[in-house]
Amino acid sequence: MNISEWSGDGWTVSVTAAGMTLTHAPGSVVIASADAARLEVRRRWFRWSLFNDGQPLAGLRGITRTEAAALSRAVRRLALAPMIADALAWHAAVAQVLAEARTEQRWIPAETASRLAAARPGSRLLDGVRAAGCEPSLTTGQLEAAAFLDADLDAVIVHANEQIMASELSSRRSFFDTIEKTPLTDEQARAVVCFDNRVQVLAAAGSGKTSVMVARAAYAVSRGFVAPDRILLLAFNKAAAAELEERVEARFAAAGINSSGLRAATFHSFGLEVIGRATGAKPRLARWLDQGEDVAMVLRIADELRDASESFRYHWDLYRLLFANVPADLAENEPDGYDHATRQAGYRTFAGEVVKSHSERMIANFLYLNGVDYVYERPYDVDVSDSTHSQYRPDFFYPGVDVWHEHWALGRGRQASAGVRGLRREHGLEAPGARPARDAAAEVHVGGGHVRRRPGPARERADAARADDGLEPRSSRQRRAGQAHEARGSRAARPDLHDARQVELVDSRRP
Repeated sequence: MNISEWSGDGWTVSVTAAGMTLTHAPGSVVIASADAARLEVRRRWFRWSLFNDGQPLAGLRGITRTEAAALSRAVRRLALAPMIADALAWHAAVAQVLAEARTEQRWIPAETASRLAAARPGSRLLDGVRAAGCEPSLTTGQLEAAAFLDADLDAVIVHANEQIMASELSSRRSFFDTIEKTPLTDEQARAVVCFDNRVQVLAAAGSGKTSVMVARAAYAVSRGFVAPDRILLLAFNKAAAAELEERVEARFAAAGINSSGLRAATFHSFGLEVIGRATGAKPRLARWLDQGEDVAMVLRIADELRDASESFRYHWDLYRLLFANVPADLAENEPDGYDHATRQAGYRTFAGEVVKSHSERMIANFLYLNGVDYVYERPYDVDVSDSTHSQYRPDFFYPGVDVWHEHWALGRGRQASAGVRGLRREHGLEAPGARPARDAAAEVHVGGGHVRRRPGPARERADAARADDGLEPRSSRQRRAGQAHEARGSRAARPDLHDARQVELVDSRRP
């Protein structure tokens, strides 16, 4: 044990890692490291003294300035000793987990990372060491442990797992190539090596999920992670469960891996078995589920919910009619209609017309389902055609309120596609390289069989200009047109759709 000692006229102070001992005329005083934060060495009335919690503990007669400074650093280091010890222990625990994972080449699960994170002592210890002036007196290991408290533990674990992943993919390539009849892809192999306690693999139909399940089970047994009788493979139907069982038996045997005790079952059969063991009375599945009437029952439940809730009815029908068949990639979605008048292929709407894009079809279908009267690509009221530009035809026109709606089809980055930008330039609406004017945007509310428009800055400026010319603002005309439109009624909304809904329309332009 390292002991630092100072003495003077009638007193002696010794400091170790465990605490400080003061010996003077009144007797000996021992202060543990946990209480050392209350100690302070300072000068008072031309004499150095040792204070405890702000009260004089002993006069340090005969101590020099240099010795007093050294004793003060020792006291401050003593106060930091418990935190340094905690940092050393935590650093060692993390290092042990990393070392064992690399030695065993086994994935570090999220629970282990969470446990280490929860046990982390307070951070910023290294700043406290430097502020106390104790950095020169600490060992390299103590300084590393203090600095590691501020490390990104998640990044450390991810880096270690990636190293384990790369090593396993390389060293066990033969296993991944032969465990199934066809070699596993890199994505499948990574899903096998990522042996966390809870792993969710998202994959499309026919992409090899069953192969991953079989390979993960074989990997777990061959690596000694778990015994085969502790593995349960679950499927949704009997055919899939039977296929899993057959594949496991065949592929384990081909690889020379023991599969005795490994089970494959359906969710229902396993659940019924657990209930039977726990209660002593095994229940039966509902007849509609056991006899293949599950889809019909789901539809029946949905119908009952539609009858019980108008909100559910609206969202269910909106999803079923509008969003259920939206393609994942609109760029690859093939047109399904043909307009004989224009001799162009396009996308057929619920109203029977053909529009130019799938996103326009979604808007048109939404308007149709909500009973909003509209005209597709009606020529603009103002003739803007010239020798290089054809007449402007905005995507939608709402005759009841005299509102034009141009759909700019912004992408995920909120930028118009090259085709849309070219269309804007073709109609003289945007100079090459210019940014579109955002103040021309308007918000349109759809519901109740009519459209209400809140003017934006561009609409307000246009109305002001008309007023200067002695003309009636368009907003007044819109209100009257909207009232007339309500009196006439609009295209009937489907009876299964309720509630007003708000739609943000990208642009609206008026002369």
